[in-house]
Formats: sequence, C-alpha cells, structure tokens
Amino acid sequence: MTRREPPIPLARRLSALRWQFQDRCQRVKRAFYYAADRLSFEDANDIMLDCERPARSYPLMILTPGSVLDMAIERFDAQAHRLQPYLADACAYVAHKWDPPGDDYWHLRDWALDTALEAAAQDGVTLSERAEENEDHANPISEGADPHA
Repeated sequence: MTRREPPIPLARRLSALRWQFQDRCQRVKRAFYYAADRLSFEDANDIMLDCERPARSYPLMILTPGSVLDMAIERFDAQAHRLQPYLADACAYVAHKWDPPGDDYWHLRDWALDTALEAAAQDGVTLSERAEENEDHANPISEGADPHA
C-alpha cells in the first residue's frame, strides 16, 4: 500500500503564489526600466543574476569600482576615496581592453586602478602610497606563495 503525502496547507500555497507574483512583478518592473534606459545599479545587478542560469554563464571574476576602491584603500589609505569619481570609467575602459585568456583578475584591478590614477592626476588629484606597501601592491599571492599558508 502506498502512503499519500499530506496536502499542502492553503496558507502555504497562497504564500508561495504571492511570492511568485511579487517576483514576476519585480522582473516586469526591471524589464520596463531596462527598456526605458533607466536601470538603477541594483536593478542592473539583479538582471545579471537573473540571466546567469538561462545564459549558462557564471562569471567568477567581476571587476567593479568597489573592488578597485578596496585595492586602492589598501594602497593609499583613506585618501583613496578621492578616486571614486574616476573608478567606473576606469573599469569600463579596462573591461573593453582586457584579453581574458592572457590576463588575470589581479592585473585587471591593477590596470583599472592605474587608469583611475591617471585620470585623477589630470584633474590635479594625487595620492601618496602607504609607506609599508610601496613594494608589491599587486597580487598578494604572487611569486608562488602558498595561498593557504
């Protein structure tokens, strides 16, 4: 004799339907904003995440102004925040010039940071490096070091 599963309670089914409806409404809203060329930063990121599975593309390394800013803060301390107006353009420039098979992510961020520094210097914004990190500011795990040490 087979055992029947108990029916799903009505409240749970309605809750799931409500969640699905809200999710669809959010997707329609993002599609409208996309069509109207009015996407916010959050909406654009949500669309990229929504498209990963259908596109069968899961980017592991994403160059963002935030990741380059983090690298700049490690290198220049708090004064690195003066680079924020230049970082998005620098990331866009590097992303269009980058050759994925040949370069790795650390060099990509370095390149974007250098591009932002050049643009900032043209506007008279200069930064001085931290004293203890003048030597190697690129990949902290370069030169064959064990990354798990």
